[in-house]
Amino acid sequence: MGAEALCTGHFNRQASKGKALLETDFILFRGDFRVKVPFSGIQELSAAEGQLRVCFAGGTLLLDLGAAAEKWMRKIQNPPSLMEKLGVKPGAAVSVTNIQDEPFLGALREIAPSHKKVPADFVFLGIDSQADLGKIAESAEKLAPSGTLWLVWPKGQKHITEAQVMAAGKAAGLVDTKIASFSATHTAMKWVIPVARRARVNKT
Repeated sequence: MGAEALCTGHFNRQASKGKALLETDFILFRGDFRVKVPFSGIQELSAAEGQLRVCFAGGTLLLDLGAAAEKWMRKIQNPPSLMEKLGVKPGAAVSVTNIQDEPFLGALREIAPSHKKVPADFVFLGIDSQADLGKIAESAEKLAPSGTLWLVWPKGQKHITEAQVMAAGKAAGLVDTKIASFSATHTAMKWVIPVARRARVNKT
């Protein structure tokens, strides 16, 4: 979804200037105080006179967004599907390795029937162990020059961390461009081939 705004936030009788971020499944305000509200935890939502009102178990967050308030409300009310978040479009060539998430696979089958086609517009690699980090370069070889590699790993685990995934992706010569919530239990990070290398790939 990805939107941000410099604004004034109000929370629990506090007011502060700061930055509001609208992500795919949560809203975050950072200023003199920090408030993060997952969409799943929102109890009431409204927009009036340029102010977005977000009520959740921890209190009420008010954001002075001006003309953007109603737009943000509509985005929160109608979040993108998983395929939209991942950028997968109908007919895309896709390769999937080591991911057993059935809601993901079912949604993928509906719009991109091939899970093995190479070169692929999208490659999805599940990272469940340190050994899987070593498969990133091999997975990247399946990509079309402008393709996308999504690395998917479990949230909140010590044996696989975001820092380790970042280091392994960069070691494979790739560039990270986005991070997204893949599911309630997994995170996904988007990687692409650097532009300079794409030109060489196109010539081969």
